[in-house]
Amino acid sequence: MAIYAVMKTGGKQYRVAPGDVVTVEKLSVAPGATVEISEVYLLANSQGVTVGNPTIANARVVAEVVEEGRHKKVIIFKKKRRKGYQRTIGHRQYFTTLRISEIAVGDNVYKAEATVARPDAPKAIAAVPAQPLPTKSDRTKASATKSVPTPKAPSPKETVPVKPESVAQDDHTTGAQNEPPAKTPEPTIAARETTRPIAPPGGTPPESRIETAKIAKEPAHHKYRYWIVAVIIIALLTGIGFLIFGDRDQRGPENAVPVSAQPEKTPPSKAKPPVRDVNIKKPTGASTPSAPVRPPD
Repeated sequence: MAIYAVMKTGGKQYRVAPGDVVTVEKLSVAPGATVEISEVYLLANSQGVTVGNPTIANARVVAEVVEEGRHKKVIIFKKKRRKGYQRTIGHRQYFTTLRISEIAVGDNVYKAEATVARPDAPKAIAAVPAQPLPTKSDRTKASATKSVPTPKAPSPKETVPVKPESVAQDDHTTGAQNEPPAKTPEPTIAARETTRPIAPPGGTPPESRIETAKIAKEPAHHKYRYWIVAVIIIALLTGIGFLIFGDRDQRGPENAVPVSAQPEKTPPSKAKPPVRDVNIKKPTGASTPSAPVRPPD
């Protein structure tokens, strides 16, 4: 039966066995030191399972501190809706790595089983010590000691001597075979643009040739001058016509009487409203009413 125990450290419980490597909460112990954890809640061995109340008396777990470090960063984001509140916080938790060396209960100690080397196991390869990288001064010294071969200049091509014509004729008569001279690239010269006068028909005098040459040399932008002059003349003609014929509608007829000679119009007289005659009868003394008589309207 496998031997294991349940211990508590950092507020958490861990199931461990001899030889296991466990990551627990940070302990105030330097790497390489030994730690004893006495809070053991359960112990299982060949005799059975023992459960503590709450812990097992005289039980302990001995472990060796391997390293200390921090876990990966965890992002904590808080936000309250419609309140304009949000916070972002990052956290990295510290941890300590332990290697369980033994589990002890009183005088009984359970250690990790020793590993037996197998004959067919591959042999370990000895690690080669790493060589330090060369510094800047070492590089400059190495470059100064090494001789850098200088590149050789390319040899110029041998030019074949050209024989004069007299010697070439002699060689041709004697039947000697002459090698053709090496062809050298001729420099290309850009041809200049020359304007030549138009060739007039035969029998024309030289003066007419000069005139035709001037017409041929006349640039193209001179053609637009005629169009501009024509547009100006048309605009002047339209303006003159508008001045002459535009006021005809505003003029009156020839027999029209001037305003000063026309008689003044008299305003119509206002008629007075007719006066309504009302006959009031005077009452007699015998027939005097008890109430005053109101005249008719």
